[in-house]
Amino acid sequence: EKIWSQNISSNYKDHTYVSNFTKKYINKGGKVLEAGCGLGQHVFSLHKNDFNVTGVDYATNTIKFLKDKFPKLDIQHGNVENLKKFNSSTFDFYWSMGLIEHFFYGFEKLILEAVRVTKNGGYLGFTFPTINPIRRAKIKLGYYKKLTKEDIDIENFYQYAFNDKKIIKELKSYNLEFIEKKYLDAFKSFKDDIDFLKLPLQKIYSSNNVYSKIIKKIIN
Repeated sequence: EKIWSQNISSNYKDHTYVSNFTKKYINKGGKVLEAGCGLGQHVFSLHKNDFNVTGVDYATNTIKFLKDKFPKLDIQHGNVENLKKFNSSTFDFYWSMGLIEHFFYGFEKLILEAVRVTKNGGYLGFTFPTINPIRRAKIKLGYYKKLTKEDIDIENFYQYAFNDKKIIKELKSYNLEFIEKKYLDAFKSFKDDIDFLKLPLQKIYSSNNVYSKIIKKIIN
C-alpha cells in the first residue's frame, strides 16, 4: 500500500492487455475475478468492456480509495488464499497479475483456491517476473550473491523471479491445460536489470510523453 499510495493517480484506461486478452476466450457478460487487484486498473478496464468483474485485495486503504473513486466497481476485501466468500465454480476467468511471486513459502494455497472458484472449462491467467536472458547471463557471471539460510529475511521478503517453463509445468500438475504464453513489459525488465542505465531508463519508463511512448513501444 505504501508503494501504491505514490501511484494513486494511475491512469485508468478502457482497454488494457488483460481486457483484450480476456475477450479472446470468453464473451461479454462473463464472470471474471481479479485476485490481488491492487489499484484496480484491470477491474476498471474489464468493467468498461462489459465483463461481470470482481476485484479482491487485502489492502484495506486501497479498497476504500477504489470504492470512493469508482463506486460502480465490485471491489472487495479478501484473502486470495481463502476466497471463502465465493462458491466453487463461480468464475469464467480468474486473473492473478504479479501475485504468485510474493509468497515466500509457495503459492499452492492460491492455486487451489483459483481452481476451486473457476468453472470447469474456464480460464486462469497468471503473470509473474521471469528469469529473462539478461538475468540468466548475470547468474552465469556470478553477479548475484548466493544466499545462505542466515541471509534469508522472511520478514522483508519481496518477490521471486521464476523460470516460466517450470511454473507452467507446476501449474499443469493441478490438472490445468496450458494454452498460451506471452511476454509482457520488456522495457521494465530492461530497465530493472541493467544497473548503469537504471536511472535514465526509469525517467523514460515513468514518463508518458510521445518520445517515451515510442521508445517503450520499440523495446516492448
